[in-house]
Amino acid sequence: MVDHLDEAGGRRREPGIDYLTAVSVATAAGGASFVLFPDLVYDVFGWMLYGADFAASFGDEEAAYIRLAHTVMGALMAGWFAFTAWFVRGVLPRRVPGAWNALVLAFLLWFLLDTSYSVLSGFWQNAVLNLCFLVAFAPGFWLTRSLRLV
Repeated sequence: MVDHLDEAGGRRREPGIDYLTAVSVATAAGGASFVLFPDLVYDVFGWMLYGADFAASFGDEEAAYIRLAHTVMGALMAGWFAFTAWFVRGVLPRRVPGAWNALVLAFLLWFLLDTSYSVLSGFWQNAVLNLCFLVAFAPGFWLTRSLRLV
C-alpha cells in the first residue's frame, strides 16, 4: 500500500491509491491486448455487437479497417491508463489541488460521452461494458475522495 505522511509526520495508508493503480494497470493491459491480439479482439467485439455470424457480413477491407479502429482504441486505452496509474501513484498522494477532480472528471466525461453515444446509436452492449468500467473504478474514486482539494 502507498503510505502518506499525516500532519504529525506519521505514516497513514491510502488503500484507494493501490486499488486505482491495480484497476488502471489491468485496464492498460487490456488495451495493450487489443494491439497484441487484434484478431481475438475483432472476434470478441464482433460477436458482442453483431452476433456470431458477423464476420460474413464484412469484406477484407472492412475487416482490416475495423481491426485498425480496435488497435487504435486499444493503444489509446493502454496509454491513457498507464498515465492514470502513474498519476494516481505520483500526483494524488501529493494532494495537488484539483488533481483528484481532474482525474474523476476526465473519467466521467469519457463515460458520459461514450455511453450516451452507444445507447443512442443502438449499441447498448458497449454501454453495458462501460458500466463495468464505472463499477470497477468507482470504489477507488470513493476511497480516494479524501485526497480531493478544490
